[in-house]
Amino acid sequence: MTVYEVLIEYVFQASHAVCMPAGGLMEDMHSHEWRLKAAFGADKLDENGFAIEFSQAQSLIRDTLSPLEGKVLNNIPVFEGEIPTTEILSRYIYRNLKKRLQSDLKINYIELTEAPGCTVIYKE
Repeated sequence: MTVYEVLIEYVFQASHAVCMPAGGLMEDMHSHEWRLKAAFGADKLDENGFAIEFSQAQSLIRDTLSPLEGKVLNNIPVFEGEIPTTEILSRYIYRNLKKRLQSDLKINYIELTEAPGCTVIYKE
């Protein structure tokens, strides 16, 4: 359990088409206003009293999402061989944020909302 948890929200646009389980049909390409919540964790504060400064966390998120923003997710090479469902996208965002963190920080989880009432939580 971490002592401090900093929750950052970020909204971005991206499109995708997914194969629906019932009947296996590929749906039409469509866009979403994705809503991301990223929970950063720290066991102690830095010398300035921060677990992670808000603007630093926002910058990490922007850098992680910049290759996706405004794009068709199905056409992005990192999703080659996979259909970019909300679950797959959540895993990608989580793991890429994790790679960008300093050693004393961690990403506890992310929540990714595709549409109102449709959210995936991903954590490792």
